[in-house]
Amino acid sequence: IDAADHLWMSIGKAQVAMPRGSSSHNIRQKDINALSQLGCDVEVLRQPGPKRDQVRRLCEVLKEGAGPKKYSAQDGELLILLLGHFAWFSHTHAREIIEFGGHTSIVEWLTTKRFKGQANALDDALAFPLHRACLSTLASICRHGIDT
Repeated sequence: IDAADHLWMSIGKAQVAMPRGSSSHNIRQKDINALSQLGCDVEVLRQPGPKRDQVRRLCEVLKEGAGPKKYSAQDGELLILLLGHFAWFSHTHAREIIEFGGHTSIVEWLTTKRFKGQANALDDALAFPLHRACLSTLASICRHGIDT
């Protein structure tokens, strides 16, 4: 897996976790931690996706959109679905979303009254995809279990 590194044949030195009869929950991150302690280049093992700072910024923008900037329902839906995809794909991203307060912003978008009771029924209808995005993203964050 890490053959590009000069320590790729470090048999017996690296403790990699192999699942035996249990789930493979967070195994990649444990392997990355073990190999990085030996000085291996672990970037090739990292999952594709946003960096930690990018997740933080997405969470900040989501919070601003629910509060002072008042983004549209479609804007909120897009941001929430992006975070939901990252959360579904990676335990690490799900944990980062919680750490940066993304989950509270999602609940804020879910409970806002701004998209309810509009004069135009079409404007009211925009809230349904937003609510669906909020609920699916929260479920994606929760799918990783109590460790998240």
